[in-house]
Amino acid sequence: RLASAMPTLLDRLEGLPQGLSHGDAAPDNFLEGGEGAVVAIDWSYASLAPIGSDLGQLVAGCVEVEDRTASETLELIDSVIEAFLEGLTGVGHDVDPLSVKEACATYLATRFVFSALLSDAPETGGTGAHVEVMRRRATLGRVGLDLALALL
Repeated sequence: RLASAMPTLLDRLEGLPQGLSHGDAAPDNFLEGGEGAVVAIDWSYASLAPIGSDLGQLVAGCVEVEDRTASETLELIDSVIEAFLEGLTGVGHDVDPLSVKEACATYLATRFVFSALLSDAPETGGTGAHVEVMRRRATLGRVGLDLALALL
């Protein structure tokens, strides 16, 4: 269902508010600066994109390294979107929360749902770290799938 719906979802992204996107918003590309500031590094994939599109990758990076249930992942997505919107409002930009959530969910689905169970990590006989990573990815894939299908 998601594969057949992707052209529609991707077309809808064009109608969302656009802004500067980092393009590689993995947690490792954000460093703590002085006085509570956050510094984004590695801007090689920066481009114009729907506002909120980077949030899916940021959440995916967090889920890769932290054990979360599906409901905890949904709570994380909601809190990241809320914090992002507060930051935008704090600098004088009001963006529709639903458009940010749609951008986040569509990018999450595009970048992570179809590849959630692919792994370049070495197989460890079905135990240990490999199984944990695959379980986390399966949870993220399911959450991303559900969010994207809810947009239809």
